[in-house]
Amino acid sequence: MKLLYLDTETGGLDPKVNPALQISGIIEVDGVVMQEFDLRLRPHPSAVIDAKALSINGLDPERLHDPDRLEPIDAYKRLKSIFLTYIDKYDKKDKFYLVGQNVHFDYGFLLELWNRQGDNYLGSFVHYHKIDLIALTAALRLAGKLPTDPAILPSMKLEALCSYFGMEKQTHDSMSDIRQTREIFGKYLRFLSTHPDTI
Repeated sequence: MKLLYLDTETGGLDPKVNPALQISGIIEVDGVVMQEFDLRLRPHPSAVIDAKALSINGLDPERLHDPDRLEPIDAYKRLKSIFLTYIDKYDKKDKFYLVGQNVHFDYGFLLELWNRQGDNYLGSFVHYHKIDLIALTAALRLAGKLPTDPAILPSMKLEALCSYFGMEKQTHDSMSDIRQTREIFGKYLRFLSTHPDTI
């Protein structure tokens, strides 16, 4: 199975108007990590940037056009090249399963990046069905395999899960976030495959 772990940092919540400023991912094929990528983007010309979002992401608005950042079209080309390394876009059965924390949010920004380049075929690379860590966490809480006591696990946010599992807290950065997401997802998979009483 081919998995694409994906996380983004953005200039707001709406992919139609707010820009993707960082896109990070891990490509895993049959349980083996094949590649990581971490792209930092400049905002597209018509982008609306929410100052609060920049503050949360720790981004300086004066540095969003730094030389080390990619123009959106170059980020698109680089990502497409990476995807083509692992996926035959003409094979309808050969696609990534997208994995992430609230992954539909991140997918929306990836899709908008594709659409802005006039490419309506992101679906050639990414499976329609996505794997959301939040949904898995909720299911495991309902099954009594993760605590519902807010004093132990106060929310289903990534920070709370990392704290519960004793993982080192990272800065708000999509590369760090996606590595932690993959680690937690691995714990869930091991649980589901071995059926212990607790995770």
